[in-house]
Amino acid sequence: MKKAFQFPITRIGEPDWAAKFRQHLEARDINCTGESLAAIERAEASLELQLPPQIKYPLANSLC
Repeated sequence: MKKAFQFPITRIGEPDWAAKFRQHLEARDINCTGESLAAIERAEASLELQLPPQIKYPLANSLC
């Protein structure tokens, strides 16, 4: 019987979302490098949007 998929967070920005997401990835041996703040800001500019700080800075501070 297949195990039901469970994701550790319900929404980005909830308390401890970054740590829960990181643990979820590490438990599955998924490596990621995060992204530089400059690269995130370039993406925001090209998409004409601005990410909320609670999403932007964990990504820029090597979430993974």
